[in-house]
Amino acid sequence: MMGVPTIVTRYAGLDDGHTDDWATIVLDDWKLAEIPHGYAEHVQGKWAQVNVNSVAEAMRWCYENPREAKAKAQTGAAWLRENQTWEHSTQGLLDLMERYG
Repeated sequence: MMGVPTIVTRYAGLDDGHTDDWATIVLDDWKLAEIPHGYAEHVQGKWAQVNVNSVAEAMRWCYENPREAKAKAQTGAAWLRENQTWEHSTQGLLDLMERYG
């Protein structure tokens, strides 16, 4: 978590409800698509297929605005260090076990 710019979709495991707090750029221009057969034999289902032009625009923004991209990335990294630690995960699991166990 060194503050490297991240470009992500708001989908699946990456969307933890706090994506806007830690991601540099969040792409919402995607659709669900079947994972192509032959991609990997054990992988099935759907994935987020992002508009390539949206990815290119996000990458270009990071390239053309390196200071802003770095600042957003460092802010995101700080948020992750403060809010997404093993201690947070452990406490969340303990809370669930206490509530439902």
